[in-house]
Amino acid sequence: MHTLPSEQDVRTLEGRASGMAAAAIDMLRTGECSPRECLRGLVRDHSYLAGWGMVLKREDVVVARHFADAAAFAQQWLTAPSASERPGTPPEWWDGWHVGIYDTMLELLIAFGHETAAREAAAVPEARYRSSPEVFAEEANFAVVRAKRAWVLGDDDLARHESVDAQRNAQHPMWKNEAQVFVSMLNQDEQGLQNAFTELLKGHKREASRHSRYGNFVYSLPALAFARMARTYGMTVPEMVYLPVRLLPPEPIRAL
Repeated sequence: MHTLPSEQDVRTLEGRASGMAAAAIDMLRTGECSPRECLRGLVRDHSYLAGWGMVLKREDVVVARHFADAAAFAQQWLTAPSASERPGTPPEWWDGWHVGIYDTMLELLIAFGHETAAREAAAVPEARYRSSPEVFAEEANFAVVRAKRAWVLGDDDLARHESVDAQRNAQHPMWKNEAQVFVSMLNQDEQGLQNAFTELLKGHKREASRHSRYGNFVYSLPALAFARMARTYGMTVPEMVYLPVRLLPPEPIRAL
C-alpha cells in the first residue's frame, strides 16, 4: 500500500470528516445548503470515513456502515432536485454534474447499494453528466461508464461492446484497465480477471500515492464494484490490497 499519514494524522482526518458529515446533516435539515451540495459532501465524508476506518482497523461492521451510508447518500444525490444554472445550456445539462461524479455515485451503488437503486442510477441519461464541458474526460471514460450502465440494466452485449471500444481506444491506462476487467468478467475468464484486477490495482496505487490524505484512496472503488459484479457469474475475487471484498454485501447486485 502507498505511504499513509501517521496514525495521529489519520485520527485527525477521521475526526474532521465525521464533523463535516454531522454539519452537512444539520445544514440539509435546516436548508442552509442545497440538497445537491450537502448530499455530495456526505458521500465524500462517508467515503473518507470508510477509508480511515480501514487504516485505524475499525470493526468491519463500522466500515461497511460508512460504505452503505455513502451509497444511500449517493442515491439521494442522484434524485435530488437540480437544474441547469447556466444561461444558454440545454435543459438536460444539470449544473454540478460531470462524468467523474456520476461514475463514483454509480460505483457506490453497484458495490454497496441495492439492485433497484443501481438500476435507477444506470437509467440516468448520458446528457445529464456531460453537463460540465469545462471538465475534460476522454471518450473511453464515457464508454466505460456506458458499459457499467448497460450491465446493471441487464444488457451484457452492449456492456461488452462498450468495454471493447474503451479497451481499444483508451489513452489513460485507468480506462484501459477497467475495460479489461469488464471484458474478462463477461468472458468468465477467471485467470484473465485476476490479471486484470492486478493491473487495475497497480494503477490505483500510483494514483493513491499522490492523494494520501484522501480517505477514499485507501481502497479502489471501481475494483470493489467489479468484484461485486463478478458474483453474478459465480466468480470469486480474492481479498487484495485496496480491495477489501469482505466488506461487500453478500448478495450479487444483479441476477444473471
